[in-house]
Amino acid sequence: MKEIEITMQLLENLDTAKQKLANFNFVGEEKIMDTYFYDPNKFSSMPTKDKELGECLRLRSKNQKIYVSYTIDKYDEEGNWLYAQHFETEVPNVQAALSQFNQANLKEMMTIRKIRNHFTNGNYEIFIENVEALGNFIEIEKIINDDRDILALKKEMKEFAGTLNIQMSDVLKTGKPEMMLKKLNLDVK
Repeated sequence: MKEIEITMQLLENLDTAKQKLANFNFVGEEKIMDTYFYDPNKFSSMPTKDKELGECLRLRSKNQKIYVSYTIDKYDEEGNWLYAQHFETEVPNVQAALSQFNQANLKEMMTIRKIRNHFTNGNYEIFIENVEALGNFIEIEKIINDDRDILALKKEMKEFAGTLNIQMSDVLKTGKPEMMLKKLNLDVK
């Protein structure tokens, strides 16, 4: 499974942006808390000196369900991010996951809290997010299970974003975990 997404900073009021998506199917509001962990003995699980993550282990609390997710980012030859490959499992409770993480000597890196409004149009998932300490974002996502041209798909997604009549930045070249690492100036060892 490949999660193809583009993320932009929202440049207008959150409620106004949500109203502009009123013609889409509203899936619901999600309250999400993501806590990221790393293995101090595995270099690839730690942020680079530029505060980028190539792999990460995340404990997600979403609408009273708990998930453990391992994510590997995939890049092209020039180093441009293409997509994330997720391996996610629901777990019975936070303590069960934390107990295993402690046994594996994993360390907590940071926590990101967000409220996400989820819409769909049949082709894409659209998220309007308020991320604590980072601001408001719009994210467009598509899950694929084939080998289609990812850059062409991202171009289509960007063109679709332009039809939404929502004021937003250009596509961001970094993810919210990396933005938080930079904002907090975390130095993980």
